[in-house]
Amino acid sequence: ALRSSASGPTDGFVAGGFPGTPGNPQQNTIEKFPFASDASVSDHGDLVLATRKAAGASGETNGYSFGSGNAPASPQNAYNNTIQRWPYSSNTTATDVGDMTIGRYQGSGWQN
Repeated sequence: ALRSSASGPTDGFVAGGFPGTPGNPQQNTIEKFPFASDASVSDHGDLVLATRKAAGASGETNGYSFGSGNAPASPQNAYNNTIQRWPYSSNTTATDVGDMTIGRYQGSGWQN
């Protein structure tokens, strides 16, 4: 599904993605799943911008999604440079917290 991911203290998160269905090239959903039980994902919120092939990073209290490949019909070099952040503690929409110097996709993330 080409999604970004992050790990909170009690839950894992996946954001954005590419379902591969006509007319719906990118997703803006943030979903979470608990580490302590075998449970399916639940809706956590939405990204500011729909993404696919975005990188993800884990902070102590927030998850991050950054960069993104644009829709398949876009020019090859049309990559997103937005950094989006969502809190682990509440189901809410992400916020745009800054930009990278250039657009990138399929990056990697880390935890500080």
